[in-house]
Amino acid sequence: MSSQTHDIVILGNSFAGLRIAHVLLGDVIPKLAASGSTRKFRVVFVAPSDRFYMNISSLRALSRPSLIDDERLQLEFLPHFEKYKATAPVELVQGYATQLDAERRVITVKRTGDSTAAEETVEVPYDSLIIATGTSTSTVAIKSRPTATADVIRKDLQDLAAEIKAASTIAIGGGGTTAVELSSDLREAYPTKSVTVYAGNSGMVPSFPEPQRQAVISRLTSKFGVTIVNQRVTRAERDPNTGRYEISLAAGKDEASTATTAEPVDLYISAVGQTPNTAFLPATVLDERGYVVSDSHLRVTGLGPQVYVTGDVSALSLGNLDSVRTQTGALKETLQLELALASKDSSSGASAVADESAFIYAAPKPKLPLKHCGVTLGSTGGVGLFNGHRIPNFILRLVKARDASISGAPVMVGGSSFSLKLLVGQVKKEDA
Repeated sequence: MSSQTHDIVILGNSFAGLRIAHVLLGDVIPKLAASGSTRKFRVVFVAPSDRFYMNISSLRALSRPSLIDDERLQLEFLPHFEKYKATAPVELVQGYATQLDAERRVITVKRTGDSTAAEETVEVPYDSLIIATGTSTSTVAIKSRPTATADVIRKDLQDLAAEIKAASTIAIGGGGTTAVELSSDLREAYPTKSVTVYAGNSGMVPSFPEPQRQAVISRLTSKFGVTIVNQRVTRAERDPNTGRYEISLAAGKDEASTATTAEPVDLYISAVGQTPNTAFLPATVLDERGYVVSDSHLRVTGLGPQVYVTGDVSALSLGNLDSVRTQTGALKETLQLELALASKDSSSGASAVADESAFIYAAPKPKLPLKHCGVTLGSTGGVGLFNGHRIPNFILRLVKARDASISGAPVMVGGSSFSLKLLVGQVKKEDA
């Protein structure tokens, strides 16, 4: 930390981390300068990869492996911040957080990347800290591990894609949007393969309103020929002799309710749940699931002032891009208020905390069923809602299904979509 430069450290370079960085550099900091502030800022990313990973396109890449080497699936993000060089320098510490020292206001980072830095640990000081480390899945090719570099992500995708290509029978565990999109993509790319989804006790996409949920089930089964079983996978182990997976199922919520053993399959892919990337944080700031707890303005309590959270790792997130959008709007206001206070302070400004009465907006609390939702089924369309209204199939095809949104990666990482429209959909704090 420096009395001359205010360091804003962003942990993570996925959707939430990049979005708030563009808002900071393109809007918040220039407004501070226009108001007469002379405070200098620096934005520092801490991320294990020097590339932005378009992970929402990874499922299509598994069924169409040629996409794995598409430069838009993983693309350098720092060049997209050069346009802000007159506003503030932007740097990358390539690595992942292993510890947070709230008293000293430093993050311990284990370096990743080239071999000379592989074992190096560095301390990164911060004045403001934004936690946007996201979540991971047990199938690392679906959502990368929190320590993965670009090369590791590419290899994980290639390995699973090769297993998919070789398998004749595939089972997928989970009933969420990942299972829907993966199963339909696999059947579209490999129509002769048998694909079974074990959706669990709640069935397919339980967070969707009932009409949309039924539409998803109908298309999966009738158009794509996916078999859906409303039972939960309790065990999936590979037989070392046959190489096939043996799967145990439960009809209820506890292990004692195990009812059947499924037919062995060539490949089992888990699409069940997500794990927040919060191992470096104290348990006192996490909920029972391991997600970061904050107030409605995304301020984390218990780690000192000017520590914030956004994206999937937040306990207020529903784990989708709509949550990122609404959280960014609320966090933008919080940063505008508290960075302005910090700019007036002759010291580092780290103690600046905005009064509750100054806020207009708040991050919305998760509510089900979803008013905004969307899932693609193959490359020709899908099922979705916006503000409770059905999204026409042709729009879903153009926006996402046609190419799994991979063509939108350069726009997303470049910040073109991170405009003042982020404020649309914010919730006034009395409604949150």
